[in-house]
Amino acid sequence: MMDTKTRTFDLHGYSTDTALMAAQNWVREAWEHGLDSVEFVHGSRTVTMPTLGSDPSVGSIKWAMRDSLRNGNFRPYAKLGRSGEHRLGADTITIALEQCPDPDPHGIWTAPPPIEF
Repeated sequence: MMDTKTRTFDLHGYSTDTALMAAQNWVREAWEHGLDSVEFVHGSRTVTMPTLGSDPSVGSIKWAMRDSLRNGNFRPYAKLGRSGEHRLGADTITIALEQCPDPDPHGIWTAPPPIEF
């Protein structure tokens, strides 16, 4: 089995907009560092479909991340959404990355944004 290089980021405590912005930055940086994939913990293990009820924020990062992947918003760093190489878990999403032609494994990572709630 091939060893993969993955970095994990936790999106708890962020608004959906901030989580998406941070995820886009971290996907690019993971590609620049030469990683194979990046995993995002978004929570909402029990949410199996978009929430329209009393708390629309529950599960919103999960569905926004999946929509962004499907719509190609992580390109050109991430593989195509239909590549079958991404993993959509109940509380995580792992995005498979394209190969960087000149990776810098010692590059600097952007600091996470301040927690919003």
